[in-house]
Amino acid sequence: MESSRENLMILTANQISRWGRFVRGFWFNVSAPRLTRIGIKPPLPMWMLYERIGLVTRLRIAISCFFLLMGGIHTFASGNSYAEQMASPLFDGRQWVRSGPTTTNRESRWIALSEHDVYEVVPSRLITAVVRDLARKRFIPLTRDAAEYYTGHYYRCDSAKNPYLFRAVYAQGATGGYSVFTRADVVLVSHSGLGPDITAYHKSALVVNLSFSPKDAYAEALAAQ
Repeated sequence: MESSRENLMILTANQISRWGRFVRGFWFNVSAPRLTRIGIKPPLPMWMLYERIGLVTRLRIAISCFFLLMGGIHTFASGNSYAEQMASPLFDGRQWVRSGPTTTNRESRWIALSEHDVYEVVPSRLITAVVRDLARKRFIPLTRDAAEYYTGHYYRCDSAKNPYLFRAVYAQGATGGYSVFTRADVVLVSHSGLGPDITAYHKSALVVNLSFSPKDAYAEALAAQ
């Protein structure tokens, strides 16, 4: 067994050495002359640069490569971290569901806001909005800088309006979208999606530009098959 393992290691080392000689020969006999003929000074290949540096620099490069490799492995292994985060109790949206009251009064019906005044909080800022700012309040006022922080550089708000951060929920995140309605000084944040019967609600947040100061807010999620 030991002799077989040693033979395999020797064969592997010989194969690596053979490939190294091939790469070096290809560089000096093919690539470098071609670059010289068209007036380009050939750069030093990586192995020559590596041979010219000192032991300390080589050690630093090895350590950097190790940490880059570990970071890549961690990123690959935690590919479902966002899905796991949304499935955690912190993002369980059942307590945030608060459906708006229906009305048959034509004068007090819900009025849809323009989509240009509604911005969904980006995923990288969502935990701050959910855990810190909206944990105890259905909505809070924002500065324009804070609104841009939550949404992105594309955020816009007319001078006659002010931004607010609102609770939002959704059930089918892969379909549909948010709509925001107002009635007097009350706001309704509604998400509509396609899918089976709702079995779970997830927390989210919206930045909404309003021309008035809201007094109350509702959040609901609907699903149609």
